[in-house]
Amino acid sequence: MQTPGIPDFCSGSAWALAAHDTLRDEGHRRIAPLIVHDSDHWLLFAQRPGANGMHFFEPFEGHWLFTCPLVGPDPEFSVDLLTRTVKRMKRSYPCCFLIGGVPVGEMMQSALDRHATEYEIVQKAEGIPCMWISLRNGVDGYLAQRRPKFRKSIRQGWRRTLDAGVEFSEMTARSGEVIDRLMVVEERSWKYQHNQSIFQEAQFVEFYSHLIDSAHASGNLRFLLAQLDGKDIGYILGSRFGQTYRGWQMSFDDRYQHLSIGNTLQIVNMEKRAAEGVSTYDLGMYADYKVRWTDELRELMVYVLVFR
Repeated sequence: MQTPGIPDFCSGSAWALAAHDTLRDEGHRRIAPLIVHDSDHWLLFAQRPGANGMHFFEPFEGHWLFTCPLVGPDPEFSVDLLTRTVKRMKRSYPCCFLIGGVPVGEMMQSALDRHATEYEIVQKAEGIPCMWISLRNGVDGYLAQRRPKFRKSIRQGWRRTLDAGVEFSEMTARSGEVIDRLMVVEERSWKYQHNQSIFQEAQFVEFYSHLIDSAHASGNLRFLLAQLDGKDIGYILGSRFGQTYRGWQMSFDDRYQHLSIGNTLQIVNMEKRAAEGVSTYDLGMYADYKVRWTDELRELMVYVLVFR
C-alpha cells in the first residue's frame, strides 16, 4: 500500500500467491523463490530453471505482469537493494530479472532507469494498463465529472432495473459456494456463449478459487449479486485492499441485457465501496467498454534487466 503508484492489490500476497500456485508451471513452483527483506522493503521473485548459462527471476504473477516484485515506500532503496542482493549472491552465471507492474512516470521507473549502470536494461515494454475510478468524492462526485449522455444512460438503466423488480445483495462464502453461484450467471452470459469466459479454463477457475478463499479469510471479499424473482441474473466479484477496490470479474445473464444489469451492478457496487471508505476503484485491465467509466488510465511498464 505504501509503494508509490504500483497496482497495490495485484502486488499483494493474495494475488501473487494465487497466481504462483495455480498459473505457474508445476515444476517451476518447486524452485525456491528469492525473497529479501530490508528496512520495510522487499524483493519478491519466483525463479525459473536456469538455461543458456543464465539465472532467471520473475514476479510471482507472470501471466499479466501486474505484480511488482519491488515493494517498499522508497523505490530508490528497493532498486539499490536488488543490486546489492545480486552482488552478494554466489553465482557463476549472469542473472536476468523480469519486473512487471512498473508505473509509468513514477519513482519506480526513474529509479530503474537511473541505476542502469549496475545492470543492462535489455527490454522495456508496455504492460497491460489498468483503469481507475476515483471515489474520493463519492459516487455523486464521480458522476458529476462524467458526460451528460453517460449520466442519462445510468439514470435510465437504474430506473429500468428497479422497475423490473431486480434486487441486489452481497454474500461472502468460500470459493465452492461463490463459484457455484457465479457460474449460474456466467453460463448464460454472452462471454460464455462465445467461448470467451475466463471460467471456461480450469487453471483460471483454480486461480479465482484461491483468490476467493484468501479474500474471504481476510474479510476483504466483495461479491455482489443481482437477483430477479429469487434467481441470480448478474454478479460482480472483487476484493478490497485498504482504500482500493480491485474488480476481478463481472457478468450477467444475457437474457436480461435490456434491464441494464451490468451498468446498475457497477453503480451499486461503487456506492457500497465508497460507503466503506474506498477511494480508488480499480476496474482492472484495459477494455474498450470501460473507457467511458474511467477517470485514469494507469499505464504500466515491464522491464527485463540482466546483471552480467
